[in-house]
Amino acid sequence: MERGWVGPTEVLVLGSGDEVVRTTGPEPVDEAAFGRWAHTLSGLSDRAAVAAVLDAGVGPDRRPYLAVESAPLLADRIELGPLSARDLRAYGIALANALDATHTAGLVHGAISPEAVLDLGDRPLLAGFTQQAPSDAFTPPERAESRAGDVYQLGMTLYAALGGTPGPVLPDLPRVPSRLLRLLRTATAADPAARPTAAELRDGFRRIRLRPPTWALTAAAVVLAAATAATAAVVLAPRQAAAPCEAQTAGRTPDEILTTALTKTAGVSHRFSVQVSGIMNATGTTDATGRNAHYTMRPPAQTGEAKLVDGRLELSGPAAGTRPGVWRPANEEEKPLLSSVPTFVRLLAQVTGQLRSGKRDGCRVTGTVTLGGTDRQYLEATIDDGTGYLRALDVSVEPFGSPGIRVRLSEFDTPLER
Repeated sequence: MERGWVGPTEVLVLGSGDEVVRTTGPEPVDEAAFGRWAHTLSGLSDRAAVAAVLDAGVGPDRRPYLAVESAPLLADRIELGPLSARDLRAYGIALANALDATHTAGLVHGAISPEAVLDLGDRPLLAGFTQQAPSDAFTPPERAESRAGDVYQLGMTLYAALGGTPGPVLPDLPRVPSRLLRLLRTATAADPAARPTAAELRDGFRRIRLRPPTWALTAAAVVLAAATAATAAVVLAPRQAAAPCEAQTAGRTPDEILTTALTKTAGVSHRFSVQVSGIMNATGTTDATGRNAHYTMRPPAQTGEAKLVDGRLELSGPAAGTRPGVWRPANEEEKPLLSSVPTFVRLLAQVTGQLRSGKRDGCRVTGTVTLGGTDRQYLEATIDDGTGYLRALDVSVEPFGSPGIRVRLSEFDTPLER
């Protein structure tokens, strides 16, 4: 089982404006052996939730380098609050499946922690294959890099994502079902032989059925009552029920669906991530007004935290020249860009343009807006197949002669009726 190698990382901005995380090995390696390892790793992203390898090779000094896609970290998201039980189950399935693919390919991760998981808003990606081993809280008691050790680290990572503190004992957590906690306790058993495999952990998450939100139960009761009343009057032939995403969007073109999604998200609370090439990389949450928000900033530019309180912007950490947790008011130069971060979608929604080339693939809708000249705005809406509500909205803008902008909005419960 190959662990790979460990080296320092840096965030680079490519000529296209895309950000990548590049790791350079500290010592020379065998080029053929590294090539096999990198080839195996790069193939994982095609079949599992693993960060894509964008470039890999060996330099003139025979030191290896690896470049992978960049995104906000699960660690950043945890700082803003724990995942819900439903999100944790979905993340557990995706990450355990990614770990199973890793082990099946003959690799061991060895460094799973919230710092090694990319958070795309509604789904995770396993990354950090060349990171240092995590802190003791995420290190298995046997202190050996193995498949069982990876499962232990993933279990501790997911427990931390629920708001818990990793340790030898995992106490109960508020509003977390006992079935989830039992599975995580099994994954983090002191005896490696008592832990499930990554595939067994994935299947364990799949078997857990969580109670739908109250609003979903109420809606189901209304639908059931209406259906019962209808069958009392007439008997209908059996018919395959339409998926909720179909019911919410029936009779509308992809362009109409995207227009509705962009309008709806401008007036509800949600989670967001914003990337402006070489200038801004932020992730956080905002309320429906956009006047109250809390978000974390990461390289390549400013690092630290920002918050809006009734429209007043305050900063903390390196970006503010203060210690983390010590806040100061933003100055006039900082206000324009930073205060607009939580409201990017509102700004984009106000841009006049014409949707075109809208396409639909199940519950995923994509399209393009021409903003004028050669500027383009790309939209992608994902509709939850279980509720018919908008799950995520991705917006990318490529202004002519200006840095590209990427925005992802998620964690809002809003239907897509007109």
